[in-house]
Amino acid sequence: KYDPDGLRLFSLDETVSYTFDIDAVLEGLEDYVLSQNTSERFRMLAEPIGGVFGCATYRCLIEACIQLFVHPEWYDIRPVHVLWEHKVCMLARIRYLEGEGYLNVADGLGDLYATIEMQARTLRMMMLKLRVSRDTEILKRIIQKLEHLAQDEGRILMCVLETLRVMPYIKRKEALTS
Repeated sequence: KYDPDGLRLFSLDETVSYTFDIDAVLEGLEDYVLSQNTSERFRMLAEPIGGVFGCATYRCLIEACIQLFVHPEWYDIRPVHVLWEHKVCMLARIRYLEGEGYLNVADGLGDLYATIEMQARTLRMMMLKLRVSRDTEILKRIIQKLEHLAQDEGRILMCVLETLRVMPYIKRKEALTS
């Protein structure tokens, strides 16, 4: 269903078989890590949208937090809440990839990414505390944590991406030789 404001609602069609596409996962993850506009990939279906994408969104969150020093009335928990929800979703994806053998559990990438989700959850709680306290020291710590989270997530997801670039070929080779 298409909304003229650009909102597209999707639902699962139980009559259709959806097969897992590791190449699509690689494309999406690469877009996220490199802050590329994924909507460009679907330009034959719809006009690409503008904006900031992937890891570059951290810079926007940091800038929004910096603005709170001058304009505390602009406080909004939603961006940090969405950040945390994204980390929950990404962790579930990584755990799925581990379960399907695309990532080796022993490499610990899922466990490393779990720390990213936990840090994002902590940021969310700090934002809630900021709402009540209006303590600028908390705001400074939030900005520092956002900067570290951006670096840590980028580093971990680059490892995931590098592993995924190799693993599907190993799985395909094993399937052919079995």
